[in-house]
Amino acid sequence: MASRSSYTVSTPQKQTGDSPLRLSSRDSIQHPAQSLVFSRSPKGYVVDVKRLGKFEISDDGQLTNYEAYTSDNMLVEGFIIGNIEPLLLSLRGHIVLHASVVLVGKSAVALMGPSGYGKTSVSTALLMHGCKLLSDDACRVEHGNNGSEAAPFQPYLSVPNSNPFIKSLGEVIHDGSLKKWMRVKDELFHDLAAPLTAVYNLKRGKTLHIKPLQGARAVQALLRNTYRSASIFDMEKLYGEMQTLATLVEDGLDVRSLYIPRGWNYVRRAAGMILRDVAEN
Repeated sequence: MASRSSYTVSTPQKQTGDSPLRLSSRDSIQHPAQSLVFSRSPKGYVVDVKRLGKFEISDDGQLTNYEAYTSDNMLVEGFIIGNIEPLLLSLRGHIVLHASVVLVGKSAVALMGPSGYGKTSVSTALLMHGCKLLSDDACRVEHGNNGSEAAPFQPYLSVPNSNPFIKSLGEVIHDGSLKKWMRVKDELFHDLAAPLTAVYNLKRGKTLHIKPLQGARAVQALLRNTYRSASIFDMEKLYGEMQTLATLVEDGLDVRSLYIPRGWNYVRRAAGMILRDVAEN
């Protein structure tokens, strides 16, 4: 596991590049992949998603109103569960990683990374090895005297149609052209918080391998995969979030990059590599 070390968190700068959200102005941000705009309003915040809906959020993290642009209610509900609810938790002061979380033995393991990098695919492969799901896309991290804990989120998965484990996972609620939204079987879901001991930052690579991250690099990886709300518009709050993430790393949270080539064969092998890595550390 990561060794305890001390280091200074520098003053944060506006996030660009592979950050989950790209800043376009002081009062508005636009998601580069989803035609999503997150902006300030007199009563809080507005999330406006092209062809999906507009969602109004209060400063204290409540969804106060929304207008759907589509008649597909399941699509809107899925977006609220997978995207709006983590944002609400962030506004309430929680650290929420953009990560899938599974229970390996008695410990939680988070798989974080941008959409499309295999978080859900690797987590479903781990479920086939007897692990249990805590969350598909959002990891709420709580820190206390006993270290870091991952809280369960929702018993749902958004699974690519090519996933070979679909029939073993649970009930298909919404069948989309590219993905299926599923409710996992009760026996595959863990509804209690568990110690968070390892975080794997998924990245594309030519070979399957794990690279440990330490100190500021670990904090930077966590920050880039954190749901951020008010801190996007308030650099002081962003600095506070960085300090919290630094504390998690200093207190022993193990952060590693996991490089995965494309293909289900590598997904299966990545799951086995994680199981061995957790057992050894």
